[in-house]
Amino acid sequence: MKRIGSIILCILLLMGSGMVWAQESVLRQWSASKTITIVGNHPYKRIFLDEEVYANAKKDLSDLRIVDAHHQMVPYYIIHNQDSSAFQRSDDLPYVVKNTDADTVITIDNKNHLKINSIQVDMVGDFKRSYALYVNNDQAKSILKKTGSLYRLSLPSAPKEDTKITFPTPIYEKEIIIKISNKDDLPLDIRRIKATYQVDKMVFKEEAGRTPYTLYFGNSEASKPSYDISLFWKDIEKEQQDDCMLGTMNQQQSSKYEVNNSWARYGFHSVIVAVSFLIIFICIKKLKA
Repeated sequence: MKRIGSIILCILLLMGSGMVWAQESVLRQWSASKTITIVGNHPYKRIFLDEEVYANAKKDLSDLRIVDAHHQMVPYYIIHNQDSSAFQRSDDLPYVVKNTDADTVITIDNKNHLKINSIQVDMVGDFKRSYALYVNNDQAKSILKKTGSLYRLSLPSAPKEDTKITFPTPIYEKEIIIKISNKDDLPLDIRRIKATYQVDKMVFKEEAGRTPYTLYFGNSEASKPSYDISLFWKDIEKEQQDDCMLGTMNQQQSSKYEVNNSWARYGFHSVIVAVSFLIIFICIKKLKA
């Protein structure tokens, strides 16, 4: 009987190792990850996404996954499009200026696909110039997003200024082009391009024995998950949430072979069935002896 027990124990250990291998195999479909630093004593934790996540994740963020220490997926929900200052960030963006006969063309590199709410154009002098703002989509097709005027008048008694371009909905395209009409005036001296952009918040529940947690992203084949927690987000938003931080980004070569071929998953399930039948066979044989 002890021999039977030892055999069954070995089989169960092999099955456990196989489950870990299968879970790790699935995670290799993602190209990047960040460790989540857990703080505070409240059960619900929140993280605000950073530039590296936006640069490497899918645009709709459907490939985001939170994974615990046991390589199990952790349910979460995402809050988008909030006007609160907690969701707003500002940063300078790299740009290139090109002057033509009558226009100044500013090409802005939004390489991280930030969700930009407004662009501040820092220029020298007094002026009033009309502009047209375009974005280039993935097909390199220019799309007109907005037109208007940028101006400054430095009167001591009544200064006037508006050099900010705001958008009714965020833009996130990689290339943004501002075409300023100079007419017969000299080109303006562009000193700085500053963008205000919004970030998204992920909320999940910490559970004992599941730390550390890791955020995975960067899988073009992944689809948006559906979790029960998202059905209660309004109630959870009323609760205190601890602010957790994302660590440095770890990159790995995602396995497209595993994404496009599910032999490992089906093979593992077949092994479980075969082992189950083997255990039943051994037990029946022992009972008949």
